[in-house]
Amino acid sequence: MKEIYILVAEWASDFESNSEVKAYSTREKAKAAYDIEVKTEKFTDSMCKGCFDEEGNFIEDNDENVCCDEFNTKDGENFSVYREGWYQKDHFTVYYKKVNLDA
Repeated sequence: MKEIYILVAEWASDFESNSEVKAYSTREKAKAAYDIEVKTEKFTDSMCKGCFDEEGNFIEDNDENVCCDEFNTKDGENFSVYREGWYQKDHFTVYYKKVNLDA
């Protein structure tokens, strides 16, 4: 069975939301795209201002009431940032994972 990696990015802001799915032939390509998405979110999104240090590490006691979850799985990685108590209205999530074609 052929394996590919999908990258899923989704966001919500107030009453708008959207998602995007991209497919990659290798884990390395999906990881590179994932890293760009995460870096862009950490350093350019206004919700994240003051929530990450200059190296991209999350500041737990930030003044913005923003939470962050980052974790690895055996088949990919996941990053999510959101306003505490307001995930449905204000969040950004991106992850990649391995999937089987023709599954």
